[in-house]
Amino acid sequence: MCCVYIFILGLDMSALEYDHPFDSELCILLNTFLKRQMSPVCLIAHNGHSFDFPLLKAELIAIGESLPEDVLCADSLAAFRDLEENTSMTCVAEQSSSHPPKGTNRMSYALGNVYRRVMGVALDNAHNAEADCLALVQLCHKKSQIIIKWFDNHNTKFDDVAPMYVKG
Repeated sequence: MCCVYIFILGLDMSALEYDHPFDSELCILLNTFLKRQMSPVCLIAHNGHSFDFPLLKAELIAIGESLPEDVLCADSLAAFRDLEENTSMTCVAEQSSSHPPKGTNRMSYALGNVYRRVMGVALDNAHNAEADCLALVQLCHKKSQIIIKWFDNHNTKFDDVAPMYVKG
C-alpha cells in the first residue's frame, strides 16, 4: 500500500487485517444494505477509482465475496475536476484559496479544497472516514442537479474495477 495513504489515513495492512477485519459477515451486511436500495446503486468516493474501489475490491476478493453485479461506482474527484474545469459550476467561496497557488496552473481537487470552494468554509476533521463521507454528501447535495447528471454519464460497473492488491 502506498506510503501516502499510510501517512494521510493511518491505514496500513496491519490495520486492515487485524484492527477491523473485513470478513464475510461484514460483506453480508453490506450486500443486504445494497440490495435494499432502489436500483441503480452507485457507490461514490472521492478519488474512488484510484483508492477506495480498488481497495474494496481487493478485500472482497480476499474473502471470496463480491458485490451485486449491477452495482456501479463513480469518482467524485473526477466529477468535481471535470465540472469545475469544463462548466460554469460556481463556487460559494471566491477567495485566494479558490485559485491555484502562485507559480502553478493546477487547482487542487482534494476533498477539503473542493469543500472550501463550494461550501465556503473549511472541512473539519478531513481524512476521517465519517467526516469525509458527510462532506461528500453535503457537496453532492449542494450541486445535485449537475453532479447527478455527471454520475449518470460517468459511472462504471464495480465488477470492472481492478483490485488494489492480491493477498498471497
